[in-house]
Amino acid sequence: MKAVDSISNTTDGQVIKNVEIHGFVKVTSANVTIENVRIIGGSQLGAIDLHLATGHTTISDVTIVATSDQLAGMTLRNATVTRADISGSQDGIDSWGGPGPTIVEDSYIHNLNRNRAIDSHDDTLQVSGGDQTFKHNTLLPYDGNDPMNSCLQIGDLQGDLVQLTFADNLCNGGNYSINANANNVKAGKVTAGPLTFIGNRFGRNYRYGVKLHLGAPFNASWSHNVDDLTDKPV
Repeated sequence: MKAVDSISNTTDGQVIKNVEIHGFVKVTSANVTIENVRIIGGSQLGAIDLHLATGHTTISDVTIVATSDQLAGMTLRNATVTRADISGSQDGIDSWGGPGPTIVEDSYIHNLNRNRAIDSHDDTLQVSGGDQTFKHNTLLPYDGNDPMNSCLQIGDLQGDLVQLTFADNLCNGGNYSINANANNVKAGKVTAGPLTFIGNRFGRNYRYGVKLHLGAPFNASWSHNVDDLTDKPV
């Protein structure tokens, strides 16, 4: 792979492919494709940062090795991510609301980096609104000693959560593997559509349990989720 520096501005339809980036990619346009890329480093927000993207972004076969206390491996909105390998950041993926859905599938998020100076709450996935689907991912916040905060954190929602589907994932770690914050929903500031958890497998390296705060006001369905060791329902 050719080594290049950070890409801090993109154009509509740009393809970023077959390079090793020392730094970060900030997408500032629409219909950008990032494919077969390795990123070493990152920025304050993320090694791949879509918060200024103006349209859909496609990301596939990407490896991110964060080398600083950046917030996330990726900050997403209106994106499709396939086969990403993310390590070394505080959060793996922070997915915000946007004009279109975000899908993350067949990805591996592991070896998070807790910032002890601020006692960071590290999550392999965190959402704060939008239309979100996560399927067939391996999510390992547990690093052999520290369970971190969660596999999936439904954060203090900043916008309406249209829907969330969490399906066929392997999840191991977290204080609670799945955790939700309902404050802004209860206050009527945002709405939260159906939450679907189906066909997931959960390891036992959590600190307290598999799930917390998925009751009212959330409309959550929970089915065919099992213990990874025994195949028994959790």
